[in-house]
Amino acid sequence: MINCIKDGTSYKEYGVSVSVKHGKSETVLFFAIDSNSNNRSNFRDVINTTVICDLLVYYSTDAGNKKICLVELKGKDVEHAADQLIETKEKTENLLKEKRYRNVIWKGLIVHRSSAPRQQKPELKRKLDYAFGRENYRMVHKMKYDLGDFIRN
Repeated sequence: MINCIKDGTSYKEYGVSVSVKHGKSETVLFFAIDSNSNNRSNFRDVINTTVICDLLVYYSTDAGNKKICLVELKGKDVEHAADQLIETKEKTENLLKEKRYRNVIWKGLIVHRSSAPRQQKPELKRKLDYAFGRENYRMVHKMKYDLGDFIRN
């Protein structure tokens, strides 16, 4: 994971960016885990998958709240982005369970430039509801997204 850590708390790919400003009692770490955009990453091999999202954001507070937000930045193909989030979550969650790292809240975020076709949205929502829970994922159509409110709630 050390090869994946990013300086700062922002990330940009495909003309889409995500960022967060952390408060005093918070820790926020960005990990660029996709070897297609970070050639030093071996995370794909660690979790044994061919499908992986772009970014893993670790968030914790001094009070002990821990969250992992998986992020996929897309120009288009939101359906594939959902598959990437779900596969990365399942494989990473299994790895962390083996390491006895429990009580983590999982979140998923797709930030994209193009709107998804209407007929795909209900199916995508069902898949993401099942994987993350209704309040723990978002699909947003923006060029820049501040994930602060999403990751904190």
